[in-house]
Amino acid sequence: MEGRLLVVRPEWLDVVLSTSIYYTALRAAKGWEPGELVFLISKTGAGQCFVAYGRIKRIRTELTEEEKAFCLERGWHTAIELDDLEEMRPPVPVDETPVSSWGLRGRFLHGRKVSGKDLEDLLGVLRERSRA
Repeated sequence: MEGRLLVVRPEWLDVVLSTSIYYTALRAAKGWEPGELVFLISKTGAGQCFVAYGRIKRIRTELTEEEKAFCLERGWHTAIELDDLEEMRPPVPVDETPVSSWGLRGRFLHGRKVSGKDLEDLLGVLRERSRA
């Protein structure tokens, strides 16, 4: 099992969480599959944090007319529909997860794969925090 990291600008976070759709310029999200885990990261008052995670429901490059108008000026052309999105309250700082050992921050985390032990450990931390 694998997961992917998606960095969400703070100004778009509410839109992503309320619609469960992440619009992106990633070309057809190559190699991404329905059912794959996704982890949303955004800048918060506590720094860069995991704010939600869920699964990919569907990836679309054919957008509605309303979506086209919304996405065109932003350079977006792909919609990643999310399912079972669980918001992290409070958000979990990246520095408190296995991802911190990668030495990457900000946009350099966008689209990165998480697999193996890092994925297991990340899920463990997020699930533990969501129960707290």
